[in-house]
Amino acid sequence: MSKNTAEYKLDDEVTWCGVKGDNATRHKGKIVHVVAAYNSFPISINSVMDSLSREYGAIAPKECGNSRAHESYIVLVPCETTLQKSRLYYPYVSRLELVSRPKESNA
Repeated sequence: MSKNTAEYKLDDEVTWCGVKGDNATRHKGKIVHVVAAYNSFPISINSVMDSLSREYGAIAPKECGNSRAHESYIVLVPCETTLQKSRLYYPYVSRLELVSRPKESNA
């Protein structure tokens, strides 16, 4: 699926390329929280990150900024080894690409 053609949902698996300095790294994880678009004033999402960090036992960024003028997502990237912790990210929606979506049950 191409970028930004649909809204993402909880548990969707996504990928994106994160850039820090001169390094570009491809990340892959699942959406664990949907951040609603703000109406008038952006709000800090640090408390949301702290709560998700405790819930998933994951590392959260020290500063993640504010909510955005559009719906956005917090993504959990699993650890690569048993010695590492999973990480939470707040990527730009324009960089997200859908990898897979869990099948919905009709029960």
